Amino acid sequence: MTKEEFKDKLGKLPIVEKWAVIEEADISFFDTDIFNFFVFHLQDSDDKVRFFALYNLIDKFQEKLARPDTELVKLMIKLLADESAPVIDRAASALSIMGESGLNQLIENSTSRDVEFRRIVIWTIGRNSNLNHRKERVIEVLVDGVKDVDEKIRFTSLCALMDVSPLCSFDLREIKDYDFSAIYDLVKPIAKSFMESGNENYVDFGKRYYQLIEKEQTAKGGTAND
Repeated sequence: MTKEEFKDKLGKLPIVEKWAVIEEADISFFDTDIFNFFVFHLQDSDDKVRFFALYNLIDKFQEKLARPDTELVKLMIKLLADESAPVIDRAASALSIMGESGLNQLIENSTSRDVEFRRIVIWTIGRNSNLNHRKERVIEVLVDGVKDVDEKIRFTSLCALMDVSPLCSFDLREIKDYDFSAIYDLVKPIAKSFMESGNENYVDFGKRYYQLIEKEQTAKGGTAND
């Protein structure tokens, strides 16, 4: 398959067949034109096409994504409101690859009046691998979230705070050189409140976080007030 044949097939074949074309393509075929092709299809009306475009941008163009222009970052933010969960998941991953540019846009959108969109933005912040660039501001955003009147915002913010803490973070997400003692004092009663929720998922995570904090505080010589 030549480069021109690759481009022709990518443009004309049904989405199911496009995946096979990608697998067969030589790495040298993935040039700026193909990058732009994928970016263009991020706004396709078909969620399967949007996912296809996102997946291959991440898989084939990580270096370009790491140096994004402002409009592409904003487009990824927009995709966090997509109707498709797999598209949202890939957009969150792309924003992490986009470094500080992606994180800055997430922080900017963390006060959205759209509750569901705000929840997804907070969830995405918790999955981002660039948090140490703006750790103080990230903590502020998540602390504001656990104090929110909306239960979903509180729960998502609690999970994000715990996920970036030393108690249960992945190494890439952990906020370094930050004293979480006051955070644990703040979120422990919030975690306990979710243990009494009628939502089984909330109960499970609330219990897990409460016990982790209790163990940490006991190890340091006592527990804070609930």
